[in-house]
Amino acid sequence: MKKNLTLILSLIIAGTMCAPLWAQTEPTVYVCGIDGNGKAVYWKNGTVFPLTDGTTRNALAGSIFVDGNDVYVAGHEAYDQEHGWTQAKYWKNGEAIPLTYGVYDYYGNPGIYYFYNGVAPPFSVNSGATSIFVDNGNVYAVGWQYSVKRYPDSDSYYAYLSRSASIWTNGLPGTLAYSRGFDVTGYILSDSQANSIFVSNGDVYAAGIVAPSSAADANFTATYWKNGVQTNLTDGTKNAIANSIYVSGNDVYVAGYVRDSTKMNQYGLWVTYYTLKLWKNGIATDLGSGASCEATSVFVSGNDVYVAGYMSKACYWKNGQRTDVISSFYSRPSAIYVLDGDVYMAGYSLSSSIAVYWKNGQEVVLSNKTGSAAYGIFVTPGSPTGIPTVETGRALSLHAWVENGALHVSGLTAGETWSVYNVAGVRIYTNIAGANLQSVPIQSHGIYIVKQGNNAVKTIY
Repeated sequence: MKKNLTLILSLIIAGTMCAPLWAQTEPTVYVCGIDGNGKAVYWKNGTVFPLTDGTTRNALAGSIFVDGNDVYVAGHEAYDQEHGWTQAKYWKNGEAIPLTYGVYDYYGNPGIYYFYNGVAPPFSVNSGATSIFVDNGNVYAVGWQYSVKRYPDSDSYYAYLSRSASIWTNGLPGTLAYSRGFDVTGYILSDSQANSIFVSNGDVYAAGIVAPSSAADANFTATYWKNGVQTNLTDGTKNAIANSIYVSGNDVYVAGYVRDSTKMNQYGLWVTYYTLKLWKNGIATDLGSGASCEATSVFVSGNDVYVAGYMSKACYWKNGQRTDVISSFYSRPSAIYVLDGDVYMAGYSLSSSIAVYWKNGQEVVLSNKTGSAAYGIFVTPGSPTGIPTVETGRALSLHAWVENGALHVSGLTAGETWSVYNVAGVRIYTNIAGANLQSVPIQSHGIYIVKQGNNAVKTIY
């Protein structure tokens, strides 16, 4: 028996140099959004999980990330219904974690504060988290915060608002672009917001917008930050938005759009036209243009670059080639995710006002409640149904070993999902690789299978 066990283990170890093949369950699709009446929710394979109870009627779940068995969702929830002020927060496995705390008086009533020695410093009264990313146990979120300042001669204590692009690391606040105060007319001297976040090799990237003021004629500049250092993608002569960022290796991809012009159409109506953009390392590529269009999300899988958006109806681009999806005419994808060649997008139908997602262009309805919408999506690989067989003669770049209580994997493709399974075929960890070398703590001895895309490797602890 001992000889046989040794032989089996030797064969398994030998198999680490080849690609295991196995039957798998279907991937798990996580989508977040709202489920009618402003209730923040997420769906797991179509089953809804409420994050708020709907009583505030102003909550939103805008971004979702899955790290191992933990589900993280970023968004906001109203704390002051009268003024419509919201509080940035994220949820971990359904438990809310506030990122800001608003303004309260002595009795705990929101929205009112008192001068201290005649001075009223700015407060964060309105905030939201737009995107979330988890890397090596650290939780990163970005979004926006409005601050308020009351002047002695002002009748409205919330009249002067300033928006700043914000970042939180494990709940601790930071600012990507500071608001620089107010001028005598009440205009904000700067305005900014962060829309998307990505972490790669320990570097933190965010994409968003900045503007010199909140005046009606002030243009937004499409921008991204790397570790807080700002890089402008446009020159500010036209209004521009950076919606999404993705980093693959040394390449930084940003999706967004530029507002070109306003013209009178054939029906005598004034219409604004936009050009959709994909920036790679600051160099723009045009994806298309029109009066009803937007590039909302970018994802990189291997050498392929995917962008979600709409040209009147939902579509996506793969390496610049557009594919329209099966949907009602007025549909809006908000986010895109690619796994094993399958293209997933979350969004909503404007004509029926319901939350949906698409897999390879086929629409899946998440909610039949009017006013529902999907804003974020994350897909984890299916689990193996048994011990894999080994295809011989197939070389691998992946290498796995256990040292000091951690499983180390080299040869990963940064920016792509990788997973760890136990010998029973149960997935025990999954994440997006931030670099080609990644590590994860291992609690018990056994056989472990590491998989990324079509490559896999086995090791023993």
